[in-house]
Amino acid sequence: MQSGDLAFELEYIGLGSLEQLVNMTRTAEVLTGGDVFQIMRGIAMGLEYLHSLQIIHADIKLANILLSTALQAKIADFGLAQYVPNGCLQNASAVSFTQSYAVAAPETFHTPKHARCITNKVDVWSFGCVLYTMCTGCLPLNRSST
Repeated sequence: MQSGDLAFELEYIGLGSLEQLVNMTRTAEVLTGGDVFQIMRGIAMGLEYLHSLQIIHADIKLANILLSTALQAKIADFGLAQYVPNGCLQNASAVSFTQSYAVAAPETFHTPKHARCITNKVDVWSFGCVLYTMCTGCLPLNRSST
């Protein structure tokens, strides 16, 4: 590099996404209870930080959690994130605010006639879905897993 050149420095995420790790562990059983706790604690801390800034991520799912080789969780993909200064996103349409359906909070499924206030609780719901999936290897409410 020469003086005046710009460069981006990105952190290396050695394990890829949590989705990749969970898919791998379905056959290998490599995650311990302590590992799950460490990963979920990292996600919770990230969400706590976002929510303190009045930001709703709106798409917490396995594929959007990246992991370092030390199992440090990083929240990624802020494409649906919303700054919500009053704590409530009114009249968010299900189309524009749709998370991945498998982990979407119930209040995101509505019609304009029954519009609801969307809060950071949608991230908490999705966090629970991620935990459930990590512990069981199946998505919640997945009919094919019963």
